[in-house]
Amino acid sequence: MLKKWIKVILRAVPLGIGVATISMVIRGSMEMSNPITFLSIGMICLAVLHFDEKET
Repeated sequence: MLKKWIKVILRAVPLGIGVATISMVIRGSMEMSNPITFLSIGMICLAVLHFDEKET
C-alpha cells in the first residue's frame, strides 16, 4: 500500500511543479533561474519513478 502512495506522489509532484512553474513565469513573479531548479526537482521525481518501475 505504501509503495502505491509513493508512486502517486512521484507522479503528482512533477505535475504540480510544472503547472506552478508555468503559471509563475507567465505572471512574471519568478526569475528565470528559479524555474530550472523547480523543473529539475520534477525530473528527479520522474527518474526515481522510472527506475523503481524498471526493478519490478
